[in-house]
Amino acid sequence: MNLDKQLITMVFQNLLSNAVKYSLKDGHVSLKVEKEGEKIVMKVSDDGMGIPEQEQKGIFTKLFRVENAKADVA
Repeated sequence: MNLDKQLITMVFQNLLSNAVKYSLKDGHVSLKVEKEGEKIVMKVSDDGMGIPEQEQKGIFTKLFRVENAKADVA
C-alpha cells in the first residue's frame, strides 16, 4: 500500500479518539481492518449517540462537528 503514514496516523487517531470520547460510559469501541477485493476497508464503531442522518453529509468536511456533540456524554 502506498500511504502517507503521517496522514493515515492522524485519521486513525481522530476516529478512535472521537469514538472513545462520544461513546457511552463503560461503552465499547471497535476497530476493524479488512481486505475487500483490491481495497482495504477500515471501520471504527462505538455505542455512542451517533451522527444524525441529516448531518452525515458533512462528515468529511474540514472541522465538521455534529450539533448533538455539544451534549454531555453520559
